[in-house]
Amino acid sequence: MLTALTARFVAAGAVGVIAQRRDGDAVDALAAGRAALEPGAGLPDVAGHFRIGSVTKTFTATVVLQLLHRDLDRSVTRWLPAVGDDRITLRHLLTHRSGLHNYTDDLTDPAAIVAGRDTRWAAWDLVAPALHRLRHFPPGADRAYCNTGYLLLGLVVERVTGRGWAAEVTDRLLDPLGLRDTSTGTVRLPAPHARGYLTVDGRAVDVTSFDPSQAGAAGGLVSSLSDVNVFYRALLRGDLLPPDALAAMRAEGLGLGRHETPRGPVFGHDGGFFGFQTRSWHSVDGRRQLTLSATIFGNGALPPTEELVAAVAG
Repeated sequence: MLTALTARFVAAGAVGVIAQRRDGDAVDALAAGRAALEPGAGLPDVAGHFRIGSVTKTFTATVVLQLLHRDLDRSVTRWLPAVGDDRITLRHLLTHRSGLHNYTDDLTDPAAIVAGRDTRWAAWDLVAPALHRLRHFPPGADRAYCNTGYLLLGLVVERVTGRGWAAEVTDRLLDPLGLRDTSTGTVRLPAPHARGYLTVDGRAVDVTSFDPSQAGAAGGLVSSLSDVNVFYRALLRGDLLPPDALAAMRAEGLGLGRHETPRGPVFGHDGGFFGFQTRSWHSVDGRRQLTLSATIFGNGALPPTEELVAAVAG
């Protein structure tokens, strides 16, 4: 199954792909393609580090629920008055129902993205312009994917705890679970790793090194296949949240995606960060898992998430 799946990604345009499937205690991992575009580059390492993009949102949501799962319907202005709209609640931010402008929609120029890859951003400097843009809809009236909301959630964590989002993720999730391959704020990926690229004026530009503060609590983590699967298994079997908080996360999509299958729901998240695509999906109890990382170049359409979901559901 992994052989066919990874081959599909390479055929669709991925430079390289690594995937890990877990079924109970059985673990199967496979690599396909190349670790880099350079001639002679070998297979990517299945133990490699990669940028997980929006899979970070499940980590952020877990920390928010640990701290505030009984306060989800309180206005975010309780902690961040500068948001200015007391109708927007934590639940709206977690479920992409705030109506706020998504700041990453403005990141459309590959040359500008490459030029700014060493910029260290403060979360509020990214959020503030988005707050002054036209709202897409009143809070709660609709749903539109919004990275702005997850940066705000990171700022809420900072306001509640007096410490940064990164410190809380590390102390509450990474260290207790032994996720030694997972880190915040990592500019240069630790070895081993494949290389990611952006297309600028028709040529491949290596963007493997990138300051992730541009994504922060919305998408800034670096991890590995094994670490991502360990995290989701711990989350879904109830090790990280009270039962009512986990039930709400599953039912409402609080930082957690859900796909229905004939064998029941499958949970997880997709993620993208310049040059990297991650997909991570899991059975309801975390027993059956599949996480995949692809490095990309060009504009090819990768296989749909439903292919991974079907593989998890069996």
